[in-house]
Amino acid sequence: MRRLTWVLVPVLALAACSSKAKTATISRSDYQARANAICSSMNAKGNSLQDPGTDQAKLKQVVDQAIPITSDGLAQLRKLPEPKGDEATIEGFYAKLDKLIGDLKDESAALQANDMPKASQIATTFKTDSTAANDAANGYGLRVCGAG
Repeated sequence: MRRLTWVLVPVLALAACSSKAKTATISRSDYQARANAICSSMNAKGNSLQDPGTDQAKLKQVVDQAIPITSDGLAQLRKLPEPKGDEATIEGFYAKLDKLIGDLKDESAALQANDMPKASQIATTFKTDSTAANDAANGYGLRVCGAG
């Protein structure tokens, strides 16, 4: 059950790394600085979550706590204006982050149903999706967001 510990931090970091406000303009470097600051806060919140060890009930609790941290981080990032010309890249990144949030929700449901084979399968999917999101963040210069 320790699998969540190594996958949760990247999710929290990544969840903090996107943007969407269309009315203002911003440079890529300003966006990166703002997004990485949001990610720093999300990382701190994620790192403060209790290590569930092998306890299934504690694992579910941690997953359930990670969902709003990740969702709120993504919402904050979506409020940032997008650098002109980077909209498609950022939207692609959002899709990866949305997938991670979906993975967390699926993991919570599997744990609630006591379906450990499914929970394990979702954890594997989550790891793959987390790597893709980290790669997207790092590729855009969001080093704090892509840490993990």
